[in-house]
Amino acid sequence: MMDVIITMNTTHPFTNVTTTLARYAGMLAMAAPWIAMLESITPCGAQENAAAAFESGVLLPASDLLPADLLQGSSYRVRDEVVTDGYMAHFQIDSDFGGFDAIGVPQANRRIVEAQAIRKLVETSKSDLFAEGMTQAELALRDKKSLAAMGVADAQIKRFQIQPALSTTRRHRIVLAMEAMPKANGRGEMIRLANACTTPEEEDFLIGALAILAERQTTGAADYIALKVIGRLPGATNATGELHVPAPVDHVTWTEGVADFARRDDLGAAPKVLLHTGTLSPAVSVGLTAAGWKIVAVAYPAH
Repeated sequence: MMDVIITMNTTHPFTNVTTTLARYAGMLAMAAPWIAMLESITPCGAQENAAAAFESGVLLPASDLLPADLLQGSSYRVRDEVVTDGYMAHFQIDSDFGGFDAIGVPQANRRIVEAQAIRKLVETSKSDLFAEGMTQAELALRDKKSLAAMGVADAQIKRFQIQPALSTTRRHRIVLAMEAMPKANGRGEMIRLANACTTPEEEDFLIGALAILAERQTTGAADYIALKVIGRLPGATNATGELHVPAPVDHVTWTEGVADFARRDDLGAAPKVLLHTGTLSPAVSVGLTAAGWKIVAVAYPAH
């Protein structure tokens, strides 16, 4: 079944900043999977950096995050003030069909599509969006064979195919990302990571991260030879020995969790590269560079 989340909301679309902030506490609960993804990779014993000057999330104009032509349509309007939590942006979209909350630019884009064609989406949500013209069973068999050819353990494949947080489409996107990196050892570890996710939002973050790596591979920007799990994030080593860590985020501020990640000392001596979507605050750029990271901005992966 296609994942469609619709939150009804009767609030007037032209809210002020105070109203937006009042909803922030509730939206933080939705953000928990993304925050946990990054903060879970903080190593023990990193508290000596607590005295650093940290930032908090900021309010950004929606126009800083989305193209102008997507901010308003005939049946929807994206509210101008967008709360960020240090990693992700939290959008509020008013439409003729009620209100939509979205975490992250990719999900906001999907919510806009829903607002533009809600009745059609309700009909198509009764079945998954099957890739390659296959039925659900055919696609599952195709992906099972592909994972087995990669050397993924049968027990992990079986768990992957019944993982409750994964729709057929989500599973297929993960498999496609793995297929795009044929030389990389450790692809089975990515399936273990997917099996450890507990919510669709965690899976979406993982899918976004893997899609960034797959895009780098297919465009020739990198040639990955190994994949590894870093906390609950994927990492990839390329042929030159660099460690690439993908971060499908919207706007990152210099929080204690980000600082601890930047300064972690268990990644070895190899050059470290952060592949990020969205934007970084100046403090984040300075902090990451000072900690030895190379910073590379990339586009949001296509879905």
